[in-house]
Amino acid sequence: MISQELKEKIIPNLKIILLEEYHEYMNYMFDEVYVTSDKYGEKVTLNPPYNGPALQFDMLTGSFIEITDWEYIKKVGDRL
Repeated sequence: MISQELKEKIIPNLKIILLEEYHEYMNYMFDEVYVTSDKYGEKVTLNPPYNGPALQFDMLTGSFIEITDWEYIKKVGDRL
């Protein structure tokens, strides 16, 4: 499960990225979270609110990194 501290870092960035009509799904997005890492550090990927790409955030700062493929992340990441 994602820590409350990291969730609080991600939420302001998530509100900027998501269309307002999807803000009601933010809690759902935190229900299934995966962590991946690469040479740049650890990334947190949230469950997308619809069938489509997922949003990835920096594990330390909560800043938005990129849009990625949800099915791929579920295969290579570790679920929190």
